[in-house]
Amino acid sequence: MTAVQEAAARPTGAARADARRRQAARRTAIVWTVRVVLVGAFVAAWQVGGSSSTYATLVFSTPAAVVQRIGQWLTDGSWWVSFGATLQEAVLGYLLGVAVALVLVAITAPSRLVTRFLAPFIAALNALPKIALAPVFILLFGTRLESKVLFIASLIGFMVFYAVSAAVQTIDRTLIANMRVLGASRTDLLRNVYGPAMLGQVIASLRVSSAWALLAAVIAEYLAANQGLGYLIAHGQQTFATADVIAGIVVVAFVAVALDRILVVVERRLSRWRPQPTE
Repeated sequence: MTAVQEAAARPTGAARADARRRQAARRTAIVWTVRVVLVGAFVAAWQVGGSSSTYATLVFSTPAAVVQRIGQWLTDGSWWVSFGATLQEAVLGYLLGVAVALVLVAITAPSRLVTRFLAPFIAALNALPKIALAPVFILLFGTRLESKVLFIASLIGFMVFYAVSAAVQTIDRTLIANMRVLGASRTDLLRNVYGPAMLGQVIASLRVSSAWALLAAVIAEYLAANQGLGYLIAHGQQTFATADVIAGIVVVAFVAVALDRILVVVERRLSRWRPQPTE
């Protein structure tokens, strides 16, 4: 075979890309098939085990009862009020926690002296058992929205702070000094150096803290509230309605996954500037 024939026999770039797409599609199909099989096996085992006796039904309930309960909630206007209350608390506490974290980073990052001075105080506040703070906030502010928002912010603020601080500390100081010599303003540094360097850590911390914000809202409602998903879970526990408890947990899990997927989409959109790997 001549060199020209060998070159013609080699797959073109378009052919290689098409082969990679087919391979990726096959892998995705396999992954989803395995997921469906595992979930189906778990649900089937749960249904059989939960229906085996009255005691098993009382303790574990069944998937059919949980789905039925969720369906009843979705058609009940009062449930949407509780769901909206939990979501409002989680979002407000999340935004407040992120804002406080970014303010702390802005205060500590420019000066090593300030960082060294505030580090013990921040570490001490972070070491406080957060679950023990919930009753304190309830005593101070009652069962109002403010107590839950502050509790959520106290839980996630340190997550974001330490993640962003770690990202800032990894930035090459020589690069910053060179850009300043070239006349870069603070806005230029933020847009071209700090932003790209912190993006991955910030998004990762936001993804983790979003789930924790929702969890903190449910915990606060579980301890003291008259509405919300946490209240419904607590009421189900008190009345031995296991289906209500599990249904509330399932709803919280689905909402947490939805929030995580939204942040993944945001991360992909913000990461379009990154160079793609070459073949």
